[in-house]
This record gives sequence, structure tokens and C-alpha cells, in this order.
Amino acid sequence: MTTFFVPIKRSIVSRPYRPSILLLLALITGNGCGYNLRTMYPTEVQTVYVPIAQSNDYRRNLEFRLTESLIKEIEEKTPYKVVDRVQADTILEARIVSLSKHPLNETPTDEPRALQLNLAAEVRWQDLRNGVVLMEPRQVPVPDSLHKVVGTARFVPEVGQSFATGSQQAIDRIAERIVAMMEEQW
Repeated sequence: MTTFFVPIKRSIVSRPYRPSILLLLALITGNGCGYNLRTMYPTEVQTVYVPIAQSNDYRRNLEFRLTESLIKEIEEKTPYKVVDRVQADTILEARIVSLSKHPLNETPTDEPRALQLNLAAEVRWQDLRNGVVLMEPRQVPVPDSLHKVVGTARFVPEVGQSFATGSQQAIDRIAERIVAMMEEQW
């Protein structure tokens, strides 16, 4: 039995042009999908000053915990460096405006079995060099260019969770939302 080998042309495009054609196809197909190669944060800002948050609530140390969580989120998730006011390009101010605790489930003797904690804060991000407010109100119209941010947390005292763990969870969620709001609009 005789076999014949017929050379098969593997590609219409010669080797030197393959990378450029693949790059062109990637640019054409990826262009309309909303993907972007640049940073999602304003590039004209390099540093942020985060003063200790203010609080309208009587519970102690919430403002310190919110400030600490904000600084940690900014340092971890943004290209910005947190510095003192003299060196800062911008200032990020926060105020805790409300804190409430509601029972979700009760025992037959009316003791709370599970609770929900609601924490609300107002935020303002301003450029110190020219006075421009960088974070304009998006959803809730609040005076003085403030954003209102709400964080919730659920905790169950029966399994060892407390108000401290629930409030820290709500504070961390608010800090995450504030840092996400620092991103540029699409």
C-alpha cells in the first residue's frame, strides 16, 4: 500500500505577522466590552489626608475605628499614599451620622437572638490644591457635597458575637464602599 503525503498549509498568515494580527484582534474585540488598561482612580491625585472621623453617636471609639479602617482600605486598594495634611493633595472627611441596632430574631423570653446593626456615615473628598470637590453626590442628595454611606452587619450573641464584632463589620463595609466611591466614573 502506498501512502501519499500532501503538504498542508497550516496558516494563511506567515509567522512574522501573527503577533501583530493577534494584537489587532484583541484590540478590536476587547474595545467595546468596557475593559480599560488604565487605573480606575484619578491619576492627578497622589496623596490623601484622612482626619479622625467625626461622630454624632454617643458610643466611644467608633470614629477612631472608622478612620483606621479607611486608612487601611486606601493603602491596600488604591494607588494613593495616606499622609499628613501638609503633604496631602486631597482630604477625605467622614462623619458617622447614625447607628441603630434592631433585633432580627427573639427567644420566647424576648431576648434578642440575632441583631442587625445599621451604621450610616457622610463622606466628602476634596482637592486641597484647588478646592474642587472630587466626590460629588451620586445617590442621596445631601448638602455640602457629602455622600451618605450605609453599612450593615448581623451578629448573633448566642454564638459569641457581640456589638463590637458587629460594629467592626459594619465599619469595614463602610470603608470598602467609601474607597470604591473614590474610583472615577465610567
